[in-house]
Amino acid sequence: MNIIDITFAIRIPCTPRPTNLYSMATMHGNISKNKEWEFELYTAHDGRYNSLVGVELTWAVRRSHPGIKIALTLLNRSIEFHVYDSRHYNGNTLAWYNDEDML
Repeated sequence: MNIIDITFAIRIPCTPRPTNLYSMATMHGNISKNKEWEFELYTAHDGRYNSLVGVELTWAVRRSHPGIKIALTLLNRSIEFHVYDSRHYNGNTLAWYNDEDML
């Protein structure tokens, strides 16, 4: 479930939406046992990145990999910073689990 999901974009008119993700750079690391951060630079990802200018802010809870994401887009290039929980969420049992718990 997203608590906050704000998106602003000025899209490029009359152009096909790119469907491929081209990751130009990725950095990530651990903050704590279950918390991680990620910084990525994309080009021509999907309709969201088919923009002249764009800003996206998302705060998600009670879903897999919840956290805060900020994305800035300029001329089909996007910088994204994401701080999130590495665990998955089971909405039926209202419980968190790690990938190891699935084995």
